Amino acid sequence: MDNRILLCGVSLLVLMCGYSAHAQCLLTGRWQNELGSNMTISQVDERGFFEGSYLTRVSVSNQTIIESPLTGAQQLRNEPSFGFSVQWKFAASFTSWTGQCYKNEHGGDFLIGSWLLREETPFADNWKATRIGLNVFVRIK
Repeated sequence: MDNRILLCGVSLLVLMCGYSAHAQCLLTGRWQNELGSNMTISQVDERGFFEGSYLTRVSVSNQTIIESPLTGAQQLRNEPSFGFSVQWKFAASFTSWTGQCYKNEHGGDFLIGSWLLREETPFADNWKATRIGLNVFVRIK
């Protein structure tokens, strides 16, 4: 049920923001998602590859949260699809996002991306080692 509510919320956000595909959306810069997590993406190179950092605001780990490196790529198009991964420095887990960048009617960028988080577990707990979710990111100054 929670996933359906989240998907409805994302759909509503897209409708409220409007839709415009006039200018290229680059992932370079600082972004924040609906949970308050922040990511910074360095310059996207001529092939679409980039690096950056991610500071999550949520975790099931009892360790102190610290900034972690990310690496990824985007298509070099107006509203590109993208993918990036974060190797968490405070937990034995890894998260990958895939999604798309959009422009709203005011020219602002936002990202919608699905994620998979895989935590290290004994084989007997493999069934519960992967979580799935969705985030919406907006550009921050």
